[in-house]
Amino acid sequence: MKKERLKQILDSFKGKEIIVLGDLILDEYNIGRVNRISPEAPVPIVEIEHRFFTPGGAANTAANITALGGHCRLVGVIGDDEYGRFLLEELVKRKIHIEGIIVDQSRPTTCKNRIIAHTQQVVRIDRERRSPISGEVLEKVKGVISEMITDNSVIVASDYNKGFFHPDVAGLLVEKSKERSSLLIVDPKPQNIMLFKQCYLLCPNEKEARYAVGDATESLPLDEVGTHLLVKLDAEGVLITQGEKGMTLYRRGEKIHIPALATEVHDVTGAGDTVIASLALSLKVGASLKEAMETASIAAAVVVRKLGTAQPSPQEMLQIVEELPQET
Repeated sequence: MKKERLKQILDSFKGKEIIVLGDLILDEYNIGRVNRISPEAPVPIVEIEHRFFTPGGAANTAANITALGGHCRLVGVIGDDEYGRFLLEELVKRKIHIEGIIVDQSRPTTCKNRIIAHTQQVVRIDRERRSPISGEVLEKVKGVISEMITDNSVIVASDYNKGFFHPDVAGLLVEKSKERSSLLIVDPKPQNIMLFKQCYLLCPNEKEARYAVGDATESLPLDEVGTHLLVKLDAEGVLITQGEKGMTLYRRGEKIHIPALATEVHDVTGAGDTVIASLALSLKVGASLKEAMETASIAAAVVVRKLGTAQPSPQEMLQIVEELPQET
């Protein structure tokens, strides 16, 4: 793809709406330093100097969309607690539409608390409940899905296996996307892949894809894994992300590989969310799947240069585009 085409796609993101549904996570970072060992046990004492929160899980996908200039309507479930309120505050800061977020009195807001000392993560503390949503909350989620999906929507299902994708939710999502001629892009956990049969695009990483086809020893050729998933899911396409090796798309009679851009890597946390967000926006503005993959590769190259859960900006992506060798 020519540089000017890349720029055209990025410029077209502004104001385009994407619907994101999935497991909402609050990422908490407590950053400090270690000067002594605890007298109670042989563990370091971290003196916290800085604390901040960022959206994680499906909320990070939503944050990537707005950072790239799009609009996002987010659907998910939080608890009635301070972490839920912190997450809503972070989403509002990023101008993400939160009307589709439902409070579940019976579960906590999923929170991943990272304790970091001298740039080194000491421990991560997870607060979550993974059982599927149920009862009144389930019915409310199904109602929001039925109302929100309109003709020609682009929808992202961001699954972190924290309970949002009850089989009824996934089934309704697939049904409504087909009824409304909408594109459903799924970032799955392998345990739930079959819930999204007949989605438009399935986007697992290589480890998840191999798990889904029973390749625990990682002995199968990737092409066999991809084509097996394509048939098994009856999807339009399967896009397998491969970290530093790039990403490979499998469609019936077609294979497209996009290598990763050579860049300095500090942290890959949330890079998959960035790939899905940029893919969704690219398809929304009429880019081909190949063009969408190339754009996603650039977005991923931006965020892996940053520490923690991060999002790219169009300006950062354009800067990387300028660094690319000129095509002839």
